[in-house]
Amino acid sequence: NFGGYWGIQQVQLSDDPSWGSKTEMGWSVVPEGANELLKWITNRYHRPVIYVTENGMAAHEPDRYHSVEDTARSEYIRGYVRSFLEARRDGVDLRGYFYWSMMDNFEW
Repeated sequence: NFGGYWGIQQVQLSDDPSWGSKTEMGWSVVPEGANELLKWITNRYHRPVIYVTENGMAAHEPDRYHSVEDTARSEYIRGYVRSFLEARRDGVDLRGYFYWSMMDNFEW
């Protein structure tokens, strides 16, 4: 059960073992789900202009090698970019994608 924003919006979070990998925070990595959501928004709201903001992940980086190599994050970004490009080919008016980074924590 989540409070705050999630509670106010009455969001039901779900998980399925078939979705595969998770971030360090335990969130499922499901680029296909993002694709489906973009198509749903497009159909529901008559093809609005869409910008995806703050899409990103926390990764386990136990040492310098893993921090520099960072293959999990690279795969994450590639998966979501592929999914977003597919959505655009399917008619979604996606005009921007902003990857969340550690620097976003300094927005204050």
